[in-house]
Amino acid sequence: MSVTMYLDRSTTKRLHDIWSRAAESLDNQLGNDVFSSWFGSIRFDSMHDGIAHLSVPTKFLARWLKLRYKSHLLGALQAQMPEMRDVEIRVRRNIGTPLLKHMNLPLVPPEIIPIEVPEPADPIEAPIVDGAPKRHPRMEEIVQLVGKFYGVSSEEIYSETRTERIVLSRQIAMYLIKATDRSSSQIGNHFGGKNHSTVLHAVEKIKQLTKTNPKIAQQIEILSDSISVLQKKKI
Repeated sequence: MSVTMYLDRSTTKRLHDIWSRAAESLDNQLGNDVFSSWFGSIRFDSMHDGIAHLSVPTKFLARWLKLRYKSHLLGALQAQMPEMRDVEIRVRRNIGTPLLKHMNLPLVPPEIIPIEVPEPADPIEAPIVDGAPKRHPRMEEIVQLVGKFYGVSSEEIYSETRTERIVLSRQIAMYLIKATDRSSSQIGNHFGGKNHSTVLHAVEKIKQLTKTNPKIAQQIEILSDSISVLQKKKI
């Protein structure tokens, strides 16, 4: 049996109540760190013919939820409404609202609101040339990707600035470049002649953060997926 809902006051309240219960279930199932990072900005807008229409602030978040968490969303909502058969996730019309504002990021000063996260190609759907060798993304490509993610410029990452946000971005860029088989000396030279011990320190620090800080680990995973797409592009 299909259910159609319209956005009158009672329907809006019902959708809010349904989502509140589903959100509580997701929080318990996935943990508060994951929930607050990816689900906190979801809005349950409407339901039509058994399809729940959810919205989020950015294309990036919509794609990430579809790729990683659509089945979790559907299961949590079906527990509240068994007739629900699918979930659609769209971007609502508040262009420019940054994803990172909704992620409660650690190590980033709260008064800084970064720019919108770029939308990486879906690793599953990205076109791959059969038999084509992987290429190493240019180091400046990775720096630019990290900068856009954290809302800083490439120039700031390459600079000697020591503010927390920029230092974190710089260290993550070094960590991700090291994962593309560049030597510490190559990376140090790319960052203006920094010695290899500085690079090794940055790599080790981010490595440890991925083990102890779930939010940083999620961010590294997103960036790594984006770099893997660059590697699959035709040379």
